[in-house]
Amino acid sequence: MRIWLWMWWSLNDSAVTEAAVYRGSMPGQADNTDDAQRICCAYGMGRETHYKAGKAAGIGMGAFVTFEKVNKIYRTGEVEIQALHNVNFEIEEGEFCVIVGASGAGKTTILNILGGMDSLTGGCVVLDGQEVSAYNKKQLTDYRRYDIGFVFQFYNLVQNLIALENVELEAQICKEPLDAAQVLWEVGLQDRMGNFPARLSGGKQQRVAIARVLAKNPKLLLCDEPTGALDYNTGKSVLKLLQDTCRQKGRTVVVITHNQALTAMADRIITVKNGTVVSMVKNEHIVDIQDIEW
Repeated sequence: MRIWLWMWWSLNDSAVTEAAVYRGSMPGQADNTDDAQRICCAYGMGRETHYKAGKAAGIGMGAFVTFEKVNKIYRTGEVEIQALHNVNFEIEEGEFCVIVGASGAGKTTILNILGGMDSLTGGCVVLDGQEVSAYNKKQLTDYRRYDIGFVFQFYNLVQNLIALENVELEAQICKEPLDAAQVLWEVGLQDRMGNFPARLSGGKQQRVAIARVLAKNPKLLLCDEPTGALDYNTGKSVLKLLQDTCRQKGRTVVVITHNQALTAMADRIITVKNGTVVSMVKNEHIVDIQDIEW
């Protein structure tokens, strides 16, 4: 079957396009969904628009997260540094994805762009059908506040607030937060809710940080080397918590790491080298974190 691509242009304040995708037999048209997407881009159609068009036509055009021909150039005076070059990948909803690569490969730049903390130079980024790369500053603020949960290597807890208050503080700025006490119970800190961060171990502080993120009820969890400051066994327990969060709650989790061993626990493995994605594979033999050694 060939694919016919018909476009109806409707103009509004942002000159948004609408499209419909039909199956046909016209010579020279796209042979598959990926080709149809490229035609949409060639015609200037926004990635969000043809995501919706494909979804409406029932041909599964859009993943939950999509990076399409993403480039990032940092400029200092006349010096240009190409941090990302033609980055393409997709992540399905509910997947545990590991993005792996050496230091300086571009992993954190990808995470910062996906999290709305940095802009891209070219290409487009889509989350849940919304073209994040087209957002203005206010939209990006709302995006970070409501849709994204960040887990960093360092815990960034408020030192003069107890664990429960740290989680409640985050929940106060969200649309549909979860109960802070319940989330702390779920991460195994039911007996430490009244402790200040200084009275908690590194692993427990990271659990508070994860609970704080989960209480936001975000669409996507972004974890940048979440075990980098933890010892081996504590790091495993934190990764187990993230893996269980994905499996039991249906959360989409993205973990950035340089540790190749952790790829065994992922649904999807994206390898980054020299600012571009060199491979993206679905893991058919997922291993529980407790069975991984490094």
